[in-house]
Amino acid sequence: MPTPLYLREMDQSHREQAMPEHDALYVQMNLVRPDPDETVAQFGTRIRRVLAERRPRNLILDLRHNNGGATGNYPELLRTVVAFSTQPDARVFVLIGRRVFSATANLVTDLERLARPTFVGEPTSACCSFTGDPNAATLPYSRLAAELTSVRWNLSADVYDARRELVPDVPVQLTAAAHFAGEDPVLETVFRLIHAPAP
Repeated sequence: MPTPLYLREMDQSHREQAMPEHDALYVQMNLVRPDPDETVAQFGTRIRRVLAERRPRNLILDLRHNNGGATGNYPELLRTVVAFSTQPDARVFVLIGRRVFSATANLVTDLERLARPTFVGEPTSACCSFTGDPNAATLPYSRLAAELTSVRWNLSADVYDARRELVPDVPVQLTAAAHFAGEDPVLETVFRLIHAPAP
């Protein structure tokens, strides 16, 4: 049984794969952290070049395994996705799930505000307005280690946005049955959306 695309190369922070049969570029980002040979900013610039060369109509950004990193790492990738989203007939699909947290929650909040993609999958574990960026501390007498959040993030277009999760536009649950059968119902749903006749 072949391994589904979203479960391949999990040791990489980010990667891309052309999908000409779907007129799409698939971009997977597993961490908002650099790979040993490429920063997230370099990756964002490279994806911009790939999009310009291949000129796909659809961009699929898979964030389902991404539980964060550093918010300051992703602006170049965000610029690339936003620029692509402004092109005529371009469509952006962002695959989300329960592991989306921390810096990735900031990324999906920025994407919602700036690129207006179609979110597909399961609700995220955080979004919009939350505390983060933990600092390590050791208690003086017990010597217990603790992490205390130090920043309140609010990147939503609405300063009063109190959502604790981003609910997908197209909800698709990833079940154990699909996992063990080697299926990816989330990506399959995106393919159906891509090939559906225009309304």
